[in-house]
Order: sequence, then structure tokens, then C-alpha cells
Amino acid sequence: YLEILNYIKVHPEQEKTVMETLSYFDNMNLAPEVKVPILISVGLIDTICPPSTIFATYQYISSKEKKLEVYPGMGHEEPNIHIEKKMETAVKYFSLK
Repeated sequence: YLEILNYIKVHPEQEKTVMETLSYFDNMNLAPEVKVPILISVGLIDTICPPSTIFATYQYISSKEKKLEVYPGMGHEEPNIHIEKKMETAVKYFSLK
């Protein structure tokens, strides 16, 4: 986000255009199309993908089977426990029976 803020500082007249363009790339716009089971994580101190954007996107996901794992002390990194949960989810939905 700093790149965007820096650009707007240099080109303040472009702020409206920048924000409009960025709105097309918001995952929240794609979320209603997700209809398969999904596991998402959010680190509450993530400065790259702010938690508010993850929560908003999660609310718009259409899937009947969705789960959000919240990691209070984590930033943008992925904790080992979440990697394990991803593997469990993959086995649950993709294993051959």
C-alpha cells in the first residue's frame, strides 16, 4: 500500500482514478464466485493484507463450507499450524476414495 500512497502524494490529482482502478482488483469482488470449500487465514498484525480486507472478503464468499482461521500475533507470514490445516483440508476434499 505504501507504493500507492507514495504515488498519490506525487500525483494527488490522480487519487480518484487510482482508487477506482484498485477497486477492480479487490478480492471482495471475486468472492461471490467462490462456491467450493475454502480455508482462509488472517494475521491480525498483517500490514500487507490488512485484516479488515480479509474479513470483508470472507463475508462475501458464497461457499457453504468456508472457514476462517485467525492468528492474532501473526503478520503476513503463515504459521506451521495453518500449513497443517491446509494439508488436512486438501486431504479431506481431494483424496481418492
